[in-house]
Amino acid sequence: MAMVTTAERVAPEDLQRWLENGEDVVCLDVLLPDVFDARRIAGARSACVYEVEFPEHVQVATTGFDQRIVLYGEDEHTLGADVAAEKLGRMGYSDVRVLAGGIAGWLKRGFPVEGTGLLPPEDGLRFVEGVFAVDAEQSRIEWVGRNAGKRHTGTLQVSRGRLDVRDGGMHGEFVVPLSTLRNTDLEDDSLRRLLVAHLLSDDFFFAEAYSEVRYSLDAAVPLHGAMPGTATHDVRGHLEVRGQRHPLALRATFANLPDGAYAVEAHCDFDRTAWGVLYGSGRFFKYLGYHLVYDIVSVQLRMVLRPATA
Repeated sequence: MAMVTTAERVAPEDLQRWLENGEDVVCLDVLLPDVFDARRIAGARSACVYEVEFPEHVQVATTGFDQRIVLYGEDEHTLGADVAAEKLGRMGYSDVRVLAGGIAGWLKRGFPVEGTGLLPPEDGLRFVEGVFAVDAEQSRIEWVGRNAGKRHTGTLQVSRGRLDVRDGGMHGEFVVPLSTLRNTDLEDDSLRRLLVAHLLSDDFFFAEAYSEVRYSLDAAVPLHGAMPGTATHDVRGHLEVRGQRHPLALRATFANLPDGAYAVEAHCDFDRTAWGVLYGSGRFFKYLGYHLVYDIVSVQLRMVLRPATA
């Protein structure tokens, strides 16, 4: 549910008059310090509402709980200043207002700002075309398997793969060696080894005959209206397990990393029996007792893809 903005607004014209008259008012910029350095109202102080130290920054910037404070964020569509106003109210500040329209509204009125003018990149995905290779050390899969009594968790490594991004589309292939399968919930080493051995046996992955799992990414369709931090693409592809290849769609979040790489996050539930992993499935066996294993497996993926070298 969206936050209701209840903080009292002050018009840019009124704030400008207060500042020109030298009234006892402090402006607090609640955006990132990098944004503050690039563009701020003259005389404003930095108190980024995203930071844990926000209350301490406010205390340093103000002279007392009854001082008039004007908070501003980016614009009227973002909630940084309203969240900050709620925090200040809980801290005991009694005269807190929010600049109507934020700094964008201030600039729209033609009022001056100071700073370097070098704003950092806005949040959101910026597509860079090229071929990208998996950073195996930074890429892994977390899995969850369940039955009526408990669940087991573990990891797999994405060892290699490439993503080709061009002409607004993408395709690629990624390889997961089953030799990287690990269990993370069992504390007893012997039980952990027993579970991993069972998962690699012909009851499950049959790693002796099929040593790798592969995912072929056929297309990634951008999601209309995707916002930073939400899923950006519907990914369509094929998963190959135990020599069986079937479609598997994912909803993924692509993001840019500072060094030109992509980070990809995705999670999904899929029915293992579609790939011939039938052990313990109540759809195919009866009188399973404690050997019953749920058909649905959950996976969460994080991959880092860096520009490929020749």
